[in-house]
Amino acid sequence: MVIKMKNLLILLTILVLSLDAFATNDSISIDQRWLNLQATSISKSGQWIGYSLYNPDDVNKNKIYILNTTNRNKFLISENYSILNNILPLEFINDFKAILQKGKCLSIIDLNNIEKTDSITNIKKHTIINDFDILITLDNEGLLTIDQFIQNKRNTITQIQNIDNYIISPNKQKLLYQIKNTHQLESLELNNLKKLHIGQVTADLYNPVWNQDQSELLLKVNSAKFELIDFNNHTIEEILLSVDSSKIVNENTVFYNNNDILFSYKIKTDSVINTQADFVDIWNANANDLHLKNLNYIPTFQTINKLFIYRTKKRVLDSVNIDDSLSVITFPITNAILSEKPFKYFDYTVSYPKKQYVLKKLDSSSTISFEIDANSYNKLNPSLDYKHLIYQTNGKWEILNTQTFEKNQLDIDCNEDSSTYWTEDSSSIILTTDKAIYQYNLKHKTIKSLTSFDNQGRLSIKNSHRSGPITYIKQNIPLLFFFNDIDNKTSLLIYKKGVIKTIVNQTSNRINPLSLIYTNNLKKVLFTQENYNIPPELYYFESTTTTKIVDNYIPTHLYNWRKQKQITLKDSKGFKLTSTLYYPKNYDPNLSYPMVVHIYDIQKKDANIFDIPKLYTDNGLNISLLNEQGYFVLLPDTYTDDQGTGISSLNQVNLAVDSILSIEKTINPYKIGLKGHSFGAYKASFIATHTNKYSCVVSSSGVYDLIMFNYSYNYHLRKPNYSRVENHQWYLNKSFGQDPKKFLDNSPILYAQDLQTPILLWAGMKDINVPWEQTRHFYVALQRYNKPVIALFYKNINHVLDANIFKKNKQESIDILRRTFEWYDYFLKDKKDIDWINNGL
Repeated sequence: MVIKMKNLLILLTILVLSLDAFATNDSISIDQRWLNLQATSISKSGQWIGYSLYNPDDVNKNKIYILNTTNRNKFLISENYSILNNILPLEFINDFKAILQKGKCLSIIDLNNIEKTDSITNIKKHTIINDFDILITLDNEGLLTIDQFIQNKRNTITQIQNIDNYIISPNKQKLLYQIKNTHQLESLELNNLKKLHIGQVTADLYNPVWNQDQSELLLKVNSAKFELIDFNNHTIEEILLSVDSSKIVNENTVFYNNNDILFSYKIKTDSVINTQADFVDIWNANANDLHLKNLNYIPTFQTINKLFIYRTKKRVLDSVNIDDSLSVITFPITNAILSEKPFKYFDYTVSYPKKQYVLKKLDSSSTISFEIDANSYNKLNPSLDYKHLIYQTNGKWEILNTQTFEKNQLDIDCNEDSSTYWTEDSSSIILTTDKAIYQYNLKHKTIKSLTSFDNQGRLSIKNSHRSGPITYIKQNIPLLFFFNDIDNKTSLLIYKKGVIKTIVNQTSNRINPLSLIYTNNLKKVLFTQENYNIPPELYYFESTTTTKIVDNYIPTHLYNWRKQKQITLKDSKGFKLTSTLYYPKNYDPNLSYPMVVHIYDIQKKDANIFDIPKLYTDNGLNISLLNEQGYFVLLPDTYTDDQGTGISSLNQVNLAVDSILSIEKTINPYKIGLKGHSFGAYKASFIATHTNKYSCVVSSSGVYDLIMFNYSYNYHLRKPNYSRVENHQWYLNKSFGQDPKKFLDNSPILYAQDLQTPILLWAGMKDINVPWEQTRHFYVALQRYNKPVIALFYKNINHVLDANIFKKNKQESIDILRRTFEWYDYFLKDKKDIDWINNGL
């Protein structure tokens, strides 16, 4: 009897654990052992690393681990941890302590004895200064504590009561704190712990502006009043500006290299743009202000520029006159003002118009103009001393000397994937192209090739730094860079003094840039690799060896059945297109299976992503969940040829499907569904109106009336949509007036009467990128002709279903997923007992 009872208890326990492993939402069950892995932190020497295992559907069920890279011992330090926005609050101090924040509690973990943990409670904020192994904490009672860690020992250097707030200088050498009520300021030099009493200020320690060597600090009392702190002379100086704070639209403040200060304002006047009284919004034929329009019809006022320069040595405030039509760029170029002519090449027909800039000397009337090319990535990249600017113009890199106005064009081709990185001393520029890395020396005007590749692809340097608008690389530090080639293979490499060190060479696996962490000297590098059938695994590089250090955290039976096939074909234009086919779970070559075809654009780059079943996805597609439910999933590449987006997609998708059907005979050719979201929804709906090849369609947040969309205003992008249709996303390359047939031929709504395929539409009523009215118009057209359509309009959803939307609107996200699967099951698996479909059709 005892044995039977014991066995019964064991069976009950197994049953409970099995049930607990699944999250169930109506007909959809997801095993809770599906986890994602992310590397999060590394200690100074690389001896210790931190990583998390987390469930995408529940941010409150996350596990945090610490691992010793020397002996591979790992320790679970927290579970059921809430991680918001993928930020893990785990940090290391030297190689002896780790800091973990949980709410208002800070845990100090002894890395030599994980069970030994100190706690600091009621924390308001904290900062770790790695250069000095210092931990700074401020609690909600106003106690400021500075602890220094010497190996394993924690020494409290000082504690100061009644502190309101503190800040750290950008070079992390100076601590500045403010005493409650009195507003007294004091500073502490972190390298020698020397304390300095500064005095009383009116301003709070928010949005501080530091000069270059951090010997001076500007604090804002309000938009017209500032306090300048000089740490060398121990002075506090008040700066008053003649501006009306209530009329400021935009303001920027910056130190010049000589410590003068530029104050730049856009001031609202009483003159309203294109609006009369409070009841009419006027849109003129010659409008160049459409980017100012808003959904709330808030009046837009004319603005004027108001600039001041405070001369710190003379203690004089000068007013600077500048044309009100210019947009001031607050780059601290000594004795000069940089501005943009926003309407010089103003053109709503292009997505990224050319830009013209003007650099004006303040001590003379001399000016120089320069132009940069029209693309999404082309920005001005100044050197750290602001003596040079680099930018793209006429397909080449150009460097402008901001002191002499000399221009120098480099004989290096560039495109939208090209990037530039300054060295920290501003003496050189690192440039990447689609297959090479170059270094340009400013003094000698020489170009040196650092490395090159045979294939084209995308190069990106991963250990660069940002300082305001500047992207730069630290001196005497090797380069860590990715190379992703056109065949979707990735290399992770280190360049040092003419030598390339390979960490990973041309892997077909995906290396996640979000999990790329390294020590400052690049002697230790931490990263993850994954593929469609390999969960993210954690790798550790040291010296010349790359080692896998974390894997097997998901039961292998959950994914070891995964199978994928890729085929590459040439379309009628000779363009190579790749299609990726994902096989259903427990695939049996003797059975017949339905298939879902997901459509967007070029999708082959996503073929090496380890897809986890979850209750939400950005586009409403969950490949792995469909596979688990017994579906093939096909992702064909599509692009726009000279026939137009709709027609080209129709031909390319049909070509891909026909080719797959000829190869994989277990796909039921009469049970194929389409899925498209946004741009993909446009394509899926167009295909559905032109062929009866498919059994059903799910189309979400799509454009259906191309002509209406072309002539509509986009409140998300703040401009008319015709630039997207003519030359950016749809690439029709002509206006409707130039080629009306092309627009008419490619607009899905004009073929609503021809649709025979059951189609499920959904849209979010907070979508301002593709207005939900597009979906309703298409629904009305289909309903007029008694077509098989159901439309869903979600009140709290915008354009995509990301993790943030899921957290806020879980009910809607789950409902979309459930109805999508039920739509496919109804038409592709003949499950006809689904009431909302039976009642709706």
